[in-house]
Amino acid sequence: ELAMRKGKKVPIQLKDIFSKCKTAKDGRKLLVFEGPPGIGKSTLIIHICHNWEKRNLFSQFKWVIRVPLRDEAIQNASCLADIIPARSREEAEAFAKVILESLGSDGLLLCDGWDEHSHRTTFLADLVENPLEFGLDLCTIVVTTRPVAADKLRRLATSRIDIMGFGVEERLEYFKATLEDYEEELEELLEHLDKHPLIAGSAYIPVVAAFLVDIVLAPGMSLPITLHGMFVDIILCNILRETTKSSPELDICIRNINTLDSLIDKYP
Repeated sequence: ELAMRKGKKVPIQLKDIFSKCKTAKDGRKLLVFEGPPGIGKSTLIIHICHNWEKRNLFSQFKWVIRVPLRDEAIQNASCLADIIPARSREEAEAFAKVILESLGSDGLLLCDGWDEHSHRTTFLADLVENPLEFGLDLCTIVVTTRPVAADKLRRLATSRIDIMGFGVEERLEYFKATLEDYEEELEELLEHLDKHPLIAGSAYIPVVAAFLVDIVLAPGMSLPITLHGMFVDIILCNILRETTKSSPELDICIRNINTLDSLIDKYP
């Protein structure tokens, strides 16, 4: 679910986020996507890229570039060509030249993870804060961030959108898609959520929904009925995954936190 800030939060559909975006007097378009950790900011960026690539949405853009700001190579970028994914440096530089010649017209730059980048003095930080200085006068720029790091962006933004996680229907669609080949587990999970509204209420956060999928698929584990139990199960799932990955020959079953002691004795 998305909400655009216009004095107060106003629900907005994904297909409308760019058409309803404001433009600054100097021509800039900077959309700031805000939300707490795990709410789905990065997932939304990937979803935008996917829909553009499939020509389902956002066909007004001739090019879209996803820029993961957490990536060390991206953080060390010194020019536009450095953030363009291409098969060769020559291709990246050629495409950067085309972009700059058109002042970034009909382009979309998706910068994901400002909260892990905002304290740095870098090419990308400067570009986001003053795209006109870098020849991207007509480019639409999106930046995702946690609210704690959003102060400067809020002053620069032409539009702000809050990422609010899954709605009820979106959550159901997610579970059906991820458990498409696991009908029994899907039914078990949905029945469990009906019986335990506290857990169901937490699953609006995409990362929590993903954890629940991991738990229902983990051999020998039961779905949690408390938030504490859910986070314990998440830890156990990760231990099981990593142990199985490193030692696939071992037949390991983790049912609860107390099982770990027996594993140490069994697999020293």
